[in-house]
Amino acid sequence: MAEFLHTMVRITDPEKSRGFYEALGFRFERDMDIVRNGELEATNYFFGIGDQESVLELTYNHDGRTYELGTGYGHVAVGVDDLAASLAEPIALVAMRLPLMSSIVLIGLSAATT
Repeated sequence: MAEFLHTMVRITDPEKSRGFYEALGFRFERDMDIVRNGELEATNYFFGIGDQESVLELTYNHDGRTYELGTGYGHVAVGVDDLAASLAEPIALVAMRLPLMSSIVLIGLSAATT
């Protein structure tokens, strides 16, 4: 069984982006710095809406990159009970290459909870 986890969008201005999504009814929950080789690479900002937690991930890359309209989309994260079986299904492999999305991330829920 699949479960929607979150969607990710890349941003260039965390303060403006936070204000925009909060105006839409999202609530800020937490941020998480991504550090690689001792350097701050990115910061992820997680938002919930209604009774759903962490359904929106905004990613700010600290290297100054910019995005054109429509190029900042990152991924949709979906949790599955059996990751190996889900990847074995042909439809899952096709879904990984949808032309309008950057990617779909499948996360094995049973592995993540043990």
